[in-house]
Amino acid sequence: MFKEGDFVKVKPNVVLKSGDITDANWGGEIFEIHKAGRMCLVSLDAITIDLLSERFLRHQIQLEIEPFYYAFAIEDLILSEERDTYEQQMAALENLGKRVIEIERQLINDRLFAIEQLFYEFEKSSAYAEFNPAQKTDAHFVVYSFSKMMLRYTNALPQDWLPKDVLKIYVDSVPYNVAAPLSTFEYYDTILSCFFHYLQQEGHLKNALQLTEVLEGRKITFLRNIRNDNNWSIKKEILMKRQERALDAEEAIDDNDPEVLKGEESILEAMKAITATRQPEQKSYKGIGRNEKVTVKYSDGRIVESIKFKKALPDLKAGLCVLVE
Repeated sequence: MFKEGDFVKVKPNVVLKSGDITDANWGGEIFEIHKAGRMCLVSLDAITIDLLSERFLRHQIQLEIEPFYYAFAIEDLILSEERDTYEQQMAALENLGKRVIEIERQLINDRLFAIEQLFYEFEKSSAYAEFNPAQKTDAHFVVYSFSKMMLRYTNALPQDWLPKDVLKIYVDSVPYNVAAPLSTFEYYDTILSCFFHYLQQEGHLKNALQLTEVLEGRKITFLRNIRNDNNWSIKKEILMKRQERALDAEEAIDDNDPEVLKGEESILEAMKAITATRQPEQKSYKGIGRNEKVTVKYSDGRIVESIKFKKALPDLKAGLCVLVE
């Protein structure tokens, strides 16, 4: 019988839930044993991690399962020797983190496309017809920018949107990230509320009233955050600066215009400084237990507390976050 910490190999030709079939190169370390179900949760080793297919990664990501773990039936495993070093595993996890980020971006784009199809149907509705010309002009931008923020932070389609997540995106993420003329944000809540009610009418949402109440109850805070340029990301600050110049100009701005570049010099320098702080940490994590809970801070300012080190490790190695002492 296996025990936790044993190194194992996976027998060839095991069919995984993603549809992938294992070969002789799959293996890792037993992390947990579920005797009742005769299953072992295996922490995959560097050799296996480097072989993971995009189909496998997409399957794990969509189920919100860490891609470097997999539950195998006990009879599909055989004892083995350790096949990688700590350094090799860290390098494999770093590369895996980059692959996961790219796949998550692709999944977000796929889901954004689905939401855009709903918006195009919304354009044909009586609610949309009642918008004034300015609201009609900005409606697509409002729905797209909000949906993109929701997908980035929750990976959820409208039917799974929760009031607490809508509140977070509306009050914090949109003001921090989304660049547009300030007039657009005056009716940001109006457009979204109409879109929510339309989605519920068509069976794509069940809590439109609760989501609308979140927007209405925080509009003053939302507009205050929108106007507070100390609350803008560096990227948004650059885009807003360009928009201001464009409004005063008769022609489109040339990105290579020396005057434009000069005006943005301080912002770009700040951007370089921030980028420098986002480089992957090169220190060793040997003193931290795999299940030890840590606090990390992401480059967009988010702080995640009490996350298991093993779960945060790929993002740490990829330079997406840093440990908070």
